[in-house]
Amino acid sequence: MLGAAGPVVRDAPPESGRPVEVRDYETADEPSWLRCRALGLLDTSHGDEARQFKVRTDLELVAAGDNVVIGLLDVAVPGAEATIDVAVVHPDHRRRGIASALLGQALQRLERCGVHTVDAWVRDDEPALAWFARHGFVEAEQYLRIHASAEEVGTVLSVKHGLEPVAAVLHARVERETEMRHRFERVQVCRRMVRVLA
Repeated sequence: MLGAAGPVVRDAPPESGRPVEVRDYETADEPSWLRCRALGLLDTSHGDEARQFKVRTDLELVAAGDNVVIGLLDVAVPGAEATIDVAVVHPDHRRRGIASALLGQALQRLERCGVHTVDAWVRDDEPALAWFARHGFVEAEQYLRIHASAEEVGTVLSVKHGLEPVAAVLHARVERETEMRHRFERVQVCRRMVRVLA
């Protein structure tokens, strides 16, 4: 995988008694990767992004304990700018430094491969925003993400070509937040968090 390095083993906190290994994703990880992703996103603003399959990307790291994925970080690297697609830790393993270990390994590899900036899009999630800020990311831009229900979508989209919209995800400028919150029940501010690599 991108800039592959040997596995990094972190000492686990005393209460767990087990080490955590940060390494490249392997195909055999998929079942526990999917469970970790689904459970890790469930109580966040990205809970609607659960999947039944793994989408491959350029840099795929996992944190594993007893060969079970307990944390993951996927990064798309189309060039000198990289985007963190997902960074998740299983709820039973949070606050142990696992996400920070994954990010640290990713940043080392990205820097070695000539990446200049890394970004991530975060929706209305204060703990995630604070975590990125602690790791040197700063907010660079915003937009609104609107989840229009079946009833709401009819107010902005019309039937064409025999297709009837039943729900939609819409984007709008953040300057229209008050208006959008009056028109739609579920409106989130999406923030692009960016870190420049040395």
